[in-house]
Amino acid sequence: MLNGYYEIPMTDAFAGYDMAGLGYAKYEVDYKVYDSDNDLALDYPPGGGSNNAFAYKAGVGVTYNCTDHMAVDLGYEYQGVADTDLADSINSHNVVLSFRYKF
Repeated sequence: MLNGYYEIPMTDAFAGYDMAGLGYAKYEVDYKVYDSDNDLALDYPPGGGSNNAFAYKAGVGVTYNCTDHMAVDLGYEYQGVADTDLADSINSHNVVLSFRYKF
């Protein structure tokens, strides 16, 4: 993923930020559905499957600037995968704590 950040200064040490990212994802789908008698009702895709697709994410958060070039972030990120041939939807919601070097 290639991510970009836009910081909104609140004080000397704290800032809010918005972020967005684009990239590549390789995903694998393998699931089985059983009926009430515990018999295999559906095995899709048979033997499993994987694919490559375009991925994207967006997020918001708060930054604590330790120095002019180092920061600690706490934020929320939504990540999704487009054009999934093997699944209806692939996405995630994440709370992220990270260290960032700014240049």
